[in-house]
Amino acid sequence: MSADLRSIRPEFKEILLNKNLIQIDQDPMGVQAKRIIKTEYIHVFTRPLIPVYQGNTSMAVAFLNRYNQGTPLTVKFTLQALGLNHPGGYQAWEMFSGSSLGQFKPQDTFTERVNPTGVLLIRFNIIRQSGAAGHPLHAADDGIEITNPGLTGWRTEF
Repeated sequence: MSADLRSIRPEFKEILLNKNLIQIDQDPMGVQAKRIIKTEYIHVFTRPLIPVYQGNTSMAVAFLNRYNQGTPLTVKFTLQALGLNHPGGYQAWEMFSGSSLGQFKPQDTFTERVNPTGVLLIRFNIIRQSGAAGHPLHAADDGIEITNPGLTGWRTEF
C-alpha cells in the first residue's frame, strides 16, 4: 500500500480499511490464494481459512470478472465443484458488504452476479456438525457455469 490514507478518495479508503477484507488478508493459516479456474472472462481464486473442522477448512472464493463491457456475468456452481466438501455445510458471507448469503451444503448450487471488471469475494465458513461420520465427496469436473447476458442485457442481443 503506497497511498496516503489522509488524501485517498473515500471509496478506495473504504475498501482498504474494510475489516472483512483485512481479516482474510491476515488469516492465521497464512496460505496464499491460488487460481483454480481460468476462463476467457472469469478467473476463480480460492484460499483456505480458519476455522478448520475435522480436516476441512473454511474458504475464501474470489471471482474476478475480466469482461469490461455491458452487464454483470452470472456465475453458478456447486460448492463441491470448488472443493468445499464438508457434509455439515458452510455459511456464506459477501465480504465487501459483510452481508450473509445463507447456508449451503456441498451439493447446493450457488448463483451470483459479478460486475464487469469487478470482483465478488465470498467467505464460506465451515459449519460444525455434531456426530458427522460421512465420507469425503469428490469435486465436480466441470467447475462453474458463466452466463453472459450481453452488452445491455436485452434479449435481442442473444
